[in-house]
Amino acid sequence: MQSRHLHRDIKSANVLLDDDFNTKLGDFGIAKLLDPHLRTRTTGVAGTFGYMAPEYAFQGRASKESDMFSFGVVVWKLLVEGELTKMENITCHFLSGFGNRTLQEIFSMYLAGNLLLDERLDMEFDPSEMKCLLIVGLWCTHPATRKGLKQDKS
Repeated sequence: MQSRHLHRDIKSANVLLDDDFNTKLGDFGIAKLLDPHLRTRTTGVAGTFGYMAPEYAFQGRASKESDMFSFGVVVWKLLVEGELTKMENITCHFLSGFGNRTLQEIFSMYLAGNLLLDERLDMEFDPSEMKCLLIVGLWCTHPATRKGLKQDKS
């Protein structure tokens, strides 16, 4: 079985584009090599506040799921204006900070058929693409679905 790397600091600043606009993940300075047979527990939390999964930020449990959560936050930053700064609703296992809305509020808005988007987009987008991004962001950050995500084998 192949070893995997945990990045532990996936954030917008570490997502790079090449000349053909293909994405690359950079800055593996705090990455850890993960033995696929072992459950990882870090001795200290490293990363960027606002992008960390609650289980990693509060319990030091880094995993591919905590990296997936961080990716979901990056996706949300593409859609929603505002910095990711405050923690809230930890009992619900949601990380807050998308503008002044929690993930729970954003999920409720999605279920009601509403999209929350950065006003700077000025309605110049394909709504179906935005809906796909919205779903990816929700799926990556919601604790129940994040546990079921599979890592791409390519």
